[in-house]
Formats: sequence, structure tokens, C-alpha cells
Amino acid sequence: MMRRTTVRGWLAVLLAVGLASAAPPEVLPVSAIKAGLKGQGLTVVRGTAIESFEFEVLDVLETEGFASSLLLVKLRGPLIDRCGGIAAGMSGSPLLADGKLVGAVAFTTPFADTTIGYATPLADMLKVFDLGAPAAAPRVGRAGLAGLPVGTAVQLSGLRGRPRAVLASFLRRRGLRLVDEPAAPSTSLTAPPAPGELQPGSAVAASLSTGDIVLTALGTLSYRDGDKVLAFGHPFLQSGPTSLFLHPAFIYGVIPSQELSFKVGAPAGPPLGCFTQDRAAGLGGWLGRAADSLSVQVDAGDSALGRRRTLQVQVVRDETLTPTLAAVVVMQAVAEVMDRSGGGTAELAWSLSGPELPATLRRSDLVYHSDDILGEVLPGPLFALDALLRNDFRAVRPEQLQVKVTVSPERRTTRLVSASLDPARVKPGETVTVVARLQPYRAAAAEQVLRLRVPPTASPGALWLELHGRPAGSGLSQAALLAQGTPPPRDFDELCRLLCLGQRGNALQAELLTAEAADWRDAALARRGPQPAFDPLSEELSIATLGELGTAAVLPTAREEVLLEQVVQGRLRLPLTVLQP
Repeated sequence: MMRRTTVRGWLAVLLAVGLASAAPPEVLPVSAIKAGLKGQGLTVVRGTAIESFEFEVLDVLETEGFASSLLLVKLRGPLIDRCGGIAAGMSGSPLLADGKLVGAVAFTTPFADTTIGYATPLADMLKVFDLGAPAAAPRVGRAGLAGLPVGTAVQLSGLRGRPRAVLASFLRRRGLRLVDEPAAPSTSLTAPPAPGELQPGSAVAASLSTGDIVLTALGTLSYRDGDKVLAFGHPFLQSGPTSLFLHPAFIYGVIPSQELSFKVGAPAGPPLGCFTQDRAAGLGGWLGRAADSLSVQVDAGDSALGRRRTLQVQVVRDETLTPTLAAVVVMQAVAEVMDRSGGGTAELAWSLSGPELPATLRRSDLVYHSDDILGEVLPGPLFALDALLRNDFRAVRPEQLQVKVTVSPERRTTRLVSASLDPARVKPGETVTVVARLQPYRAAAAEQVLRLRVPPTASPGALWLELHGRPAGSGLSQAALLAQGTPPPRDFDELCRLLCLGQRGNALQAELLTAEAADWRDAALARRGPQPAFDPLSEELSIATLGELGTAAVLPTAREEVLLEQVVQGRLRLPLTVLQP
């Protein structure tokens, strides 16, 4: 049996065996771990100071999968008594016996004796480094999230109200538990830990975002060999190759709970590296390497209240998670300045930049919603970012998303009331004058003139001239664009042009449609149905495919538009006859 050692004495032993130096201690092979093995573990329960506790291996359990074994362990000592057992955030706490690394605390079972839990052998955790570097554009997949160890907590600062509720729902569906954290480390932390101060037992954080909004999971550093580190002892998102911010962490304390105690803490200072592997046996990463990320800057204002708010957040760059994280940043900035729910009008501008883009993508828009202006603001930048990350043509790594939005409770709309054509019977190549009568909200009616040239190749017969605005909630999703008669892009450059030039909310469009195109558009719009309350974390709504018509058959044969000062509402069709040349 190992004799009791004071914390100061134990850390001196660690220094002696090289744990706090460049050379890591020897790792005990799984075959040498037996029931009855005793030793001490290391973790942080207050501030950044590493403290010790005692452990005993009760049994070695064989499991299936990458992590071939689990250690059933019993934890003891004053620290464990203060914590009320194993606490969320202790994941990764290294266990040592006779100066050799045995394993890392991984998880326990709520509503049970939480002094008993499971540890991952360090020998299995080391295999994470054999899996290679992450891909150029890492993907954090959703598969396997339901099997996360019980008690995995994600701590959050910077979100409140509706944005927080939306994100909490997203996390719950993926087996994660949201815990609020203070916005910044305690004033008792005089300076963030330096990279050289991170040692096995140090508190660390794996973060999906950093800056004004922090979304992070607290854990403990299990192993360090120079700049190479292991932590957690279990997966965070089971993502495989990934890129997560690696922060030192400051622990405010441990909150005991009958369900499962948990550490409360926050990242302490800027990232010191990144986790590049997220596997069943734990997280592996490197100090001194920058995480692959997207900068999101949102400048939101409310013209009625005369106030603005700017949020700057770095989020992990990933085709699945990035749009979600960017959406909640926009939601939070707008929700703060509005300080209300309900409808209104918003002026919106956004830009996306990155090295693989032909140029910075820029777009402005005017949107209105009678009940949920916050939800109406999101589709534009959200779907554009999603379309770029998921595009079929090439891998892209956008580096910066900038959004500027100004909301107002004012209703700035104009409704399409009637229209006339002159002439209503034309030959191919001739021009039709369209006079649209519009009714602005609680203002004098007005007329708008558009001129549309019938294609010289138009066949004699009946066409429809359709006047319309953009349906509320349609955004730039592929389903919405197809319903509006816009074909899928043929290449990457066309996708970029489409994201910048798709119909705006304040655009009045006039289009010439064949009978087949008009019928298909009616069916597509009907299948979209009423738009649900906007959930940026849900899957995109689908519509019927083009079937046997083919893309060309459903496109307008001619199109013109004019930009107005109000959001255009309504849709009208007028018959037009094309005569023999």
C-alpha cells in the first residue's frame, strides 16, 4: 500500500519523476493493472492549484471499441469528501501508482455512490495520437452523441433568454447538459497560466467558442509530453478529427449535488493550443497550435431605443456546428438591443471572407415579420454560411463573418394590390410595360413601373406574368430558391453570385412564366406550407424534386426587378399572349 503523502510532498515526487518536466512518467500497461492497485490522483477544485486524492482499482473491465478497457475505481480522501464524490469536470484527472501513470478518471453514475466511477487506462488514451492529424476542414459529426458518459456538462457564458433556450435545446438533443458559468475568471486569478504551467492534474477547457460568448466543457489534463497533451478520458462530441480551442481553466469551486456534483469554472485567458482528436478514450491535442476557427462579428442596433451592441466571437469552423454557433451569436446581439419579443423591420447587411472565396461575399437586405423579427433576421447570413460550408464543389474555410443589423418596431411594408399590362398581346422581342399598384402600410397608394422584354425566341401562345415579393421566412435556402424559380448553382462561382444577388425582401420582381413553370411553382410553394417558428438548429425543410420537368422547364423566361424602400408583400399573375412573329 502506498503511504499517505501531503499535496506539497506529492508534487515534489511528481517533479522528481519528471511529470512537471518535458519527460512524462512511465505509463503502466493495462496488463499490469490489477484489482487492489492503489495510488493517488490529481485534480483542481479551486483556482488553478493541483490537489491530490486517493484511489483504488476495484476491477478491470473489458469493453468493445477503441478504448479496450475500463477501470472500475474507488476514490477517497478529504478532497473527494468535499466534492461529494466524483464531480463533472474531474474527467481526465490522472491516476498514478508508484510514479507510473495508470489512467484518467472518466465518468460516474448519477444518483448512486459517486465515489465509485470509471477510469480510462492511459495506455489506451495514448493510442489517440496514432490516428493522424485532422483534415483541412474538420467535421464535428453528430453520430455517437447519445452515448456520451453521463454527466458531461457544457458550460456557457454570454447567452441569455431565447438564444440560451435555443442552444440548451440543441445540447439536450445531443446528450449534453448546459451549465451557466460566470463571464470571467475570479479576480483572485492574477494572471492566466502559461503553457509551461499546464501539467497533469491542471484544469483545462475544450471550447466550441471563445470571446464574448463562451461554450466550453471543463476537464482535466491527463498527460503531457512536451507540446503533446491528453485530457478528459472520454469524448466531448465523439467527433474524431476535430479542432477545438484548448484553454487553461480556472475553477471557482465544486457544487455538490445528489444527482452529480460538478465543477464551476471558466477558461482562464486565451487558448494555449487546440484539441485535434476527439475519441472514445479522450481528447488529444497540441499546445502552441491554433484551432481552426471562424471570426463572427455582429453589430446590432435598435433604432427606436437608440442603442447598439457589438459581439465578437471565435467559433470552431465546421460544416455542422459553425452555422449553429453563428446563429446564436446573431440572436444574442439582436435580442439584447431589442429587449422585447415580437415583430418589426430590420435592415441587414452581412459579409463573408476567406482565402478560397473569389472575393468577399456581401449582401444587404430589408426584412419584416409581424410576430418574430429576430427569427426573420437569421436566415440570410445563416443559410449563406451553411451553403458555403456544405457546397458540392470545393472545400472552403471562411475566416470571417460580419453582420450589421438595425431593428425597428416600425412596419415598413408595401402590399401588391393590382397590376396592368400594356400591351397584353405582344410579339417575340417586344417590351411589355407593367404598372403595379402598391399600398404602403398606412400611407398613400403608389404605382411602380417595370418594363419586361419578351424573349425573341418565345413561342406563340399563353404566358403568365407574375409580380411578387419574397415570402417571409424564405431566406436563401435551396428549398426557398427552387420555390422562387432559381435553379441550383452549376459551379462554385455561381453559388457565390447567387448568395449575393438572390431576391431581397424589398425587391418587386416581374417574371414571365410558362404554364408548366407556373404550375410547378404553385406546387412548390404549397409544399413549403406555413413557415414554422424559426429554429436555426433544425434541418432545412425539403420540397418536391423537379421530377421529369427538368430545371429549364420551371425557370422564368424573363425577369426584371426594382428595389423599394419597403418590404414587398403579395403575389399577382396576369395573362400575356405571345403572337406569331
